[in-house]
Amino acid sequence: MQIKRIIYLSLLMLVTFSGAMIITSSVSAVDTNETSSISSQSSSFDSSETSSSQSAASSSAASSSAASSSAASSSSDKSANAKSVVAPQTDPAAPTADDGVQEADWTASYFIIPIITGFQVQPQSEQYVVADSSGNATVDLGFKAAFFFFPVLGSYLDYTPTQWKWNDSTGKWDKTVIKTQTASFLLTGNPKISYKPLLSVGTYYYQIDGAFRGALGNKDSKISKLVKVVVVPAAVQAKSISITVPNVIFANAAYEGNAVTDPVDATGKISWTGSSPSGDWNEITWDQQTGRNSNFTVDNDKQPTTINTSTTDPGTPILIAANIDNATGASGTANDTKTTYVGGLVAKKMAADEGGTWSLDAAGLKDLEASVNPASGTNVTWNYQWQYSTDGTGKDSSFKNIPAAADGVTNISGNVSSATELSNTSNVLTFSKNSSWVNGAATATTSGTDYVVREKLTATVTDESKKVTNIEIDSNAAGLTVTGATGKLSLEEVPSFNFGDVSASNIYNGTIVASQTKPEAKSTLTVSDTRVDSNDWTLTAKMTKFENGNSTGLDTNTMLQMNNLMDDVSAILTDNDVSTEVLSSKQGDAGSWETTGQLLLNANPNVELNNGDNFSSTITWNLTAGTPNATAAK
Repeated sequence: MQIKRIIYLSLLMLVTFSGAMIITSSVSAVDTNETSSISSQSSSFDSSETSSSQSAASSSAASSSAASSSAASSSSDKSANAKSVVAPQTDPAAPTADDGVQEADWTASYFIIPIITGFQVQPQSEQYVVADSSGNATVDLGFKAAFFFFPVLGSYLDYTPTQWKWNDSTGKWDKTVIKTQTASFLLTGNPKISYKPLLSVGTYYYQIDGAFRGALGNKDSKISKLVKVVVVPAAVQAKSISITVPNVIFANAAYEGNAVTDPVDATGKISWTGSSPSGDWNEITWDQQTGRNSNFTVDNDKQPTTINTSTTDPGTPILIAANIDNATGASGTANDTKTTYVGGLVAKKMAADEGGTWSLDAAGLKDLEASVNPASGTNVTWNYQWQYSTDGTGKDSSFKNIPAAADGVTNISGNVSSATELSNTSNVLTFSKNSSWVNGAATATTSGTDYVVREKLTATVTDESKKVTNIEIDSNAAGLTVTGATGKLSLEEVPSFNFGDVSASNIYNGTIVASQTKPEAKSTLTVSDTRVDSNDWTLTAKMTKFENGNSTGLDTNTMLQMNNLMDDVSAILTDNDVSTEVLSSKQGDAGSWETTGQLLLNANPNVELNNGDNFSSTITWNLTAGTPNATAAK
């Protein structure tokens, strides 16, 4: 009678590791205006354990006018005899196309030179104005134009305001087309137009139709945004004010800030200011500094010169603030302040062998493109050039181009059709892990003076007359701190095989013959090497004799075959406790592999087996490198 005995086999893993681990122009138009050594022990009998280390409304227009639906009046008209003052009962919905409102054109762009003709600075999108004792108020609906001019002959602007006034009696909008007015200009392509209609108490909307023409007669018609004006009989005090501004701005581009009050119809004057957090810089150019909408620019040669050392702040911080008077509270004012960043470039801190990329803030680039080229046209293209300074000052004169041949650095310069493309992978500054230029920056950091880096942009603008102009926009200066190499060689995970139940017949007869079924188990081996030079490591292992708990071993040698290492490499260990090479960098790169272990048993006809015997072996792994060790992996 044949007795079937079941034997349990498992492997106990012990891992050691040694070896290397390397490391305005203003013109008045009318009179209104961001070795460890791993040791892993596997085992209990059928478990395997491995160690591992490691609101505003739309706006823009200009307005002129009084309130008769049959006659238009210029801003110089005065209504003198208002007998009563009656506040509007409701806040009616804005007029629509059914009321004669036209679709607004793109906001103009004036980027040192005119790029897109039209309304560069729109009239205030929403105003609440207090009537005087006569029941009237003069409302400022001034705007700023951008168009091509002839230095000798000048240019002209014909503008026609349209007014909608709410009629409480009819519950409808009364539309009035105001008389066309003309303004002429010399030596400027972006004049300020002053337009100040005198209005009685009520709710109004305005839109301006502008005919921008040169002295030779060419004309370009543009429609402003629809803007709201409410004239109230008494002041409405503000409880608070909240502003929004872009998070990132670039020099020479125009940006807008918007304010919302509580209550929304507060009538106090809103004023805007800008400065550095320390107060030692206030070089903002304001095209519009009062009202719910502000327009501002930072000139390229006046942007802050502070070197950005923050790896999260996308540029040099400045503070934009708005204040409204006639507010509740002891001071009679309310204010809000927001931080915006000039230049779009964070500081970078990296290890010499880390590699990586560096780029301008993507959201800021999107806003830059919209500011310079709001109509999404093709008249602006971009060139970029990365520059660096070695004296630690960040002064404009200290910067020089990163050489085109700089070792291990790519995307140093190039051309793109849109500013948004500058943050694409194919255009961002890229460092390899073994860049000698980065090693030079590491030497500078060690000596106490970091490299300072910036990205210089050049916008090539083709205007409507086909004239080409190059306009420079520099990012802020940002520090580059490079520390020593941190690459390491480590054995992250070693396999632990549990072969489960093995029949007595396999023990007696063996499994080494090709036709015999071999016990199998799967597990993982992981070698990590983040060093720059990683072609000098060797992984060895040795396996002890299979024994049960009574120190009884198998009579003959047992082997373990591990398959699927580095794709198709196999290695065989014999339980003689002698080190055998399993893998090396000569065969391929470090990585992680799920290996299949096969137990190759020689015949053991004389071994004494007892039901439930548990045989185990210990494998010791050793990872070595040809150069001295670096800091142990954690």
